Amino acid sequence: MEVKELQFSLVELNLFLDTHPTDQQALALFEQINQQLQMKVAEYEKRFGPLTVQGQKAGCSYWQWVEGPWPWEMSY
Repeated sequence: MEVKELQFSLVELNLFLDTHPTDQQALALFEQINQQLQMKVAEYEKRFGPLTVQGQKAGCSYWQWVEGPWPWEMSY
């Protein structure tokens, strides 16, 4: 849920910055939330595996996206 909340905030800030590109406070907030999002995604992926296909590790010799367990196979 935290990842979704941070992603939503970034989209909203992105839209605001489209019309206010020099707003230093919004730029700083965007950077802060972006860093938080990256940390939360890394934390999630370390525990549960890739959150999106972009989480696939680079330089692998095989496709890891389908490696165990699927969401319905996990117990939370």
